[in-house]
Amino acid sequence: VVGESIMISTIFRGAVGLPRTMAIVHHTCARFAHIRANKVRPGMLLRINGKLMHVRKAQPVKPGKGGAYMQVELRDVAAGLKSVGSFRAAEKVEQVDLDHKRSMQFLYREGNTMHLMDSESYDQVELPTSALGDGQERFLQEGMPITVETFQGDPVDIKLPREAEFIVEDAQMDTAGTGSPTRIVTLEGGTELRVPAHVKAGETIIIKIDDGSYLGKR
Repeated sequence: VVGESIMISTIFRGAVGLPRTMAIVHHTCARFAHIRANKVRPGMLLRINGKLMHVRKAQPVKPGKGGAYMQVELRDVAAGLKSVGSFRAAEKVEQVDLDHKRSMQFLYREGNTMHLMDSESYDQVELPTSALGDGQERFLQEGMPITVETFQGDPVDIKLPREAEFIVEDAQMDTAGTGSPTRIVTLEGGTELRVPAHVKAGETIIIKIDDGSYLGKR
């Protein structure tokens, strides 16, 4: 059920190559709909007490006693702060539906700032690495395709590819605390990961971006 529909301006702030008083503006229609809390999923945008909250994680919980509920991790879009909370499974929450996405390409990282380029217009923008999922900034690669969703100029959700290939620059044996031999390897860019012992320096491996798990070799 759609609660309301309003027209907003979606703006990428800090666009490279434009005067500071200018921005890249896109008009889109934001719709607000009420859904049951058990339908909440990661990546959704909710309006809670007048604030826009991006759902980072959502886990249904069925306790032995009491009713089921949805455990969520949220990020305040305006303040950038994370919080953890819960909703009763049957509770109604307000979802914001933008349907506005931009395909972009990662250029380089400067401190806590990502420099991206729009794949269609070639406009360049700067976004904070804090908008990524936990630990995902370590897997950024030059030229990596990225999908960006915004609300009134603020990045709401930044999606990296499901997986990516990395060259192993260094590998050392490490079996501590594991049931089978593993190695701690250093990937191009300096990221360290634990992988199976058969992985060697110079090989190209495939990593799952959201949790850093090893998927195989190329």
